[in-house]
Amino acid sequence: MKKRGLEMQAHWIFILIAGAIILAFFFSIVAKQKSLSEQKISITLSANIEAVFSGAIESKGTAQLLTVPKDGIDFDCSEACDCNFWIGDKSTSFRDKIIFAPKKVIGQDATAWSSEWKLPFRVSNFLYITNPNVKYYIVYVPNTNSARIFDRINKTLPPGLNIAVLKDPGAVPSIPYEGFQETKFVFLDVPDSSINLAGLDTAFRKKDVSAVNIHQNTITFYEKEPGELYFTSGTSPFVGEALMFASIFSADKQMYDCGLQAAFLKLNHVAQIIYGRAKMIQQNLSLSKPECVYVLGDFNALMQLSGEFSSGIEFSQKIPGITAAANAIARENKNLILLSCPEIY
Repeated sequence: MKKRGLEMQAHWIFILIAGAIILAFFFSIVAKQKSLSEQKISITLSANIEAVFSGAIESKGTAQLLTVPKDGIDFDCSEACDCNFWIGDKSTSFRDKIIFAPKKVIGQDATAWSSEWKLPFRVSNFLYITNPNVKYYIVYVPNTNSARIFDRINKTLPPGLNIAVLKDPGAVPSIPYEGFQETKFVFLDVPDSSINLAGLDTAFRKKDVSAVNIHQNTITFYEKEPGELYFTSGTSPFVGEALMFASIFSADKQMYDCGLQAAFLKLNHVAQIIYGRAKMIQQNLSLSKPECVYVLGDFNALMQLSGEFSSGIEFSQKIPGITAAANAIARENKNLILLSCPEIY
């Protein structure tokens, strides 16, 4: 009898173990199928979003709404400028696109807006992405260069952004936290000594807060340490309105610098192509239209300076030279058109 009881116990133990193994097997299949399904959805969404980005970049000067997936879109650039966006676990490289965006866009439709970067010919279109979860405070000083920059920005920014305007940098510490996912202060040529981000309301301590201060040829980035009202700063060069907007929409200095590097590489490449084309045109017209003289020395200056690009503040000293060369090329192009000669670009 005792032996039979032991056999019955062993029988039921075997059934329980076998049942547990079968259940575990089926649960693993379900989990695997769920994971594969999520990966497939992420891949499909990433491909769709990338196609939307490509279309938005080509629609320069226009803003359009972008439907954001439930889990949002993450953006990041590594120190080696490996820039990607993520949907779920699926990452997609920016490739040849120059994109400036917050670290995460989630919760509401995003605004995708593109702008042309010209020096003086078109070099590239930049894509800026943001959404209503980001609050922008634009801070300027009336009756100064700061106000002139504000007028330019105010006329160009697309509708649908959460923007507040402050005419007194001293008012920044009194701003309350309003519950936004991210808060960004945009100072327009404000004296650095007038910026007091450490004095912000303590409610900002554990929140995502950053700032930029846009000067003539440089932009200072302020990035908050996690859990503290302590900000580190770094300065990068810029030239042209499109890069000014890039600093406003970039997640951080790293993303801006990577976009800046890609932009100057394109500038150098495009300048070489246009320079070669202009030389060929001049050779072909030297006898038939001797009045069409192509003065290309400024192209040499532009190619040399853009080829020396670095994201450090030292490069900002070369910005006036780049601007002067670009302006001279634009004048030369206009003169050629007036003479009924083939234009340079």
